Amino acid sequence: NFPYIYGATFLQKYIKAYGWQGMKYLFDHPPSSTRQIIHPEDFFPKRQKPVRVKIEDLSQSALRDYSRIWEDTFGEYGLTLLMRQYLPENEARHSVRGWKGDRIQVYESKDGIQRILTGYLVFADEASAGDFFNSYRSLLGKKYNSEIFRRSDDTIHWVSLGQGDLEAYVERLGRRVVFIEGSTSGLTSKVRSTLWDVSRPDSKSRENENSTPTIPGSP
Repeated sequence: NFPYIYGATFLQKYIKAYGWQGMKYLFDHPPSSTRQIIHPEDFFPKRQKPVRVKIEDLSQSALRDYSRIWEDTFGEYGLTLLMRQYLPENEARHSVRGWKGDRIQVYESKDGIQRILTGYLVFADEASAGDFFNSYRSLLGKKYNSEIFRRSDDTIHWVSLGQGDLEAYVERLGRRVVFIEGSTSGLTSKVRSTLWDVSRPDSKSRENENSTPTIPGSP
């Protein structure tokens, strides 16, 4: 539904603002995130670039007995789909409304038995990061139905999953959120520490977050 709903709406608004003569610019400089399509005001008249988040391969540090098997950026729409699996539609959309950037990774143990999901997200402000944190905490509760808390407060939600010694964790610091699912007891803290230490938004992307495109026929 994404291209038929959000894509069509985006294109209609773009053509209304810049006419068909602006299409060359659009083809040469297409949107770089699903957020820019969902929120056309983030693409024109002033383009809001996403924050590029880089995370090292944790199999070289905190997860030496694991291999990284997948890595990508979900974007606002992808995160909405993720949240929507366990939360109402309105809450899922609201929880990611302040998205600026993310990086998601999946690791697999060398024996192929265990998998660990890690995520690092950046939001526009602390309020939107807090909304995502609260919703992801609810997601973990619905997904794992666990009431064994290692720690749970306004910034950290850390639970035992009741499956061996597996844990899930989500933490907010300022406008950033980190989550880990499926790590073993004692390993969660190592992954958490490594993520907060090495995962930083790309400084060049931050400096160029806001730029005004030169679009022929712009109003």
